[in-house]
Amino acid sequence: MPMYKSIIFLCLSLCTISLAETSWAQFLGPDRSGQVTDKKFIPWNQPLKEQWSLPLGEGFGGAIIDKAEVFILDRQEDELDLIKCFDLESGKTKWTCKYKSEGRFGFNGTRSVPAVDNEAVYTIGCMGNILCVNRRTGKKLWERNLLKDWSAPSPPWGFGSSPLLYKDFCIVAPLGEVGLAALNKKTGETVWESEAIGSNPGYSSPIIHNLLNEKMLLQMAGDQLTAVNPDNGKNIFNWSGYSVKRAIPAPIKISDNKVFITGGYQQGSVMLTLKKQSDKVSIKEDFRIKEIGSQIHAPILKNDYLYGNFNENDNLKKRSQKQGLTCFDLNGKMLWKTGEKPNLDRGSVIMINNHLLALDGKTGELILIEAQPESYKEIFRQKVFGQNGDKIWAPMAYYQGHLVLRDLRSLKCLKVY
Repeated sequence: MPMYKSIIFLCLSLCTISLAETSWAQFLGPDRSGQVTDKKFIPWNQPLKEQWSLPLGEGFGGAIIDKAEVFILDRQEDELDLIKCFDLESGKTKWTCKYKSEGRFGFNGTRSVPAVDNEAVYTIGCMGNILCVNRRTGKKLWERNLLKDWSAPSPPWGFGSSPLLYKDFCIVAPLGEVGLAALNKKTGETVWESEAIGSNPGYSSPIIHNLLNEKMLLQMAGDQLTAVNPDNGKNIFNWSGYSVKRAIPAPIKISDNKVFITGGYQQGSVMLTLKKQSDKVSIKEDFRIKEIGSQIHAPILKNDYLYGNFNENDNLKKRSQKQGLTCFDLNGKMLWKTGEKPNLDRGSVIMINNHLLALDGKTGELILIEAQPESYKEIFRQKVFGQNGDKIWAPMAYYQGHLVLRDLRSLKCLKVY
């Protein structure tokens, strides 16, 4: 084979391997956008087979999937947190790491989603415990605590931010006098700390976006959006033009210089344009969608359209204002909404290729939808939860034909192909 053909073959092989091994190893998938590409995925028109189902303690923290293993942070009563590892195909428990985590708050249970690399699993418990455990055995390697180590303000419903892995760092968000902190992944020692981020913490998880041709670590607090350098924690910009009672969704990158932020509590959504001027970043508000915002789950950007569950407390109480699954263009124009058919409550939404998967947070129905701006196009739905009541709010995870979901008290895997 000629040399140039060998090089092309090698490149194609590496690309294929990369696609095949893309895992859901952190909150909201490979790049924290809630979407993934799968060449084998085919839309279905009959009920998916349940591969396995397991009981859990009450909670809202979703699972992750990596290399045929499922990881989740569970909670037992008001006393223990449990990091669990399951075999993806069989659902059999491979190991469990238990640690003391005493306390209670409203809507009890876990909140955050783990992160995993080749060596370890990283979790943040609802009482502020940060743990790193050996991926193969579950043995604890190190532990920190948001309350003890950074005097982080304790949120009314427990800590809900998920850890972010970047290079040799595990990045966490104390959101007190220290806004963000990067920990050495192997030792847990603090590498850098950022300045405070606003005065209203919230529950949003850190995310890294390439903006203005540089990597920026973005963090949303209730009254401030901040970007820092992920390598050293130095501030890049602060913006205080949006305030929400409890910040939950992370900022969404729209383009190299545009960011979309959203939230609940009647604060709506905002599109921002970033511009570099000398060494400073200026921010301009393009438009604001008043009183239409996503309280829990960040919308998904696909082909210049935003799709998401834009329900929040206020419009869920008023039948005439129910929003449901909604599609916006990038000028803020609402193209369609489902209202009550379906409503989704506070259920999660992910995207596989060009199809949305929505899990209704009240009815327990899983709904397959073609993502198109012209209209809502439902393909198939089936009831997958129901015995444990509503409040099915946890984010989903998908990997190579396996869909892992949870309700308040159980975890299950459905086989897509």
